[in-house]
Amino acid sequence: MDLQTAYYRAIAFVILFIATKIILNILGSTLNFLAELPILRSVNHLGGAVLGFAEIYLILFFLLYAGSLTPVSEIQSAIDKSSLAQSMITHTPYFSNLLKEIWVAFAGLIG
Repeated sequence: MDLQTAYYRAIAFVILFIATKIILNILGSTLNFLAELPILRSVNHLGGAVLGFAEIYLILFFLLYAGSLTPVSEIQSAIDKSSLAQSMITHTPYFSNLLKEIWVAFAGLIG
């Protein structure tokens, strides 16, 4: 698989990721009345903080991973110079492997 094909597949993956997030946000807002129950309110705040951190981490990871596949040298240079970006890409092996498997499986379906 060439670099340009991987780049376009990464863009498609990000679009699907965003669409899924929008759908889940709509579903979550319909169930928002449960969050107002007194017992669940404190659990909801803590759980929201944990899930919010996980969500932002995953979004940043996918953007950095997709950016590392782009054929634009400025983006790759910026990622190479960032120790935080390098750390996120190399120290998140589960998602790195999962993302590779998804793209390979997707390539098998198309090609």
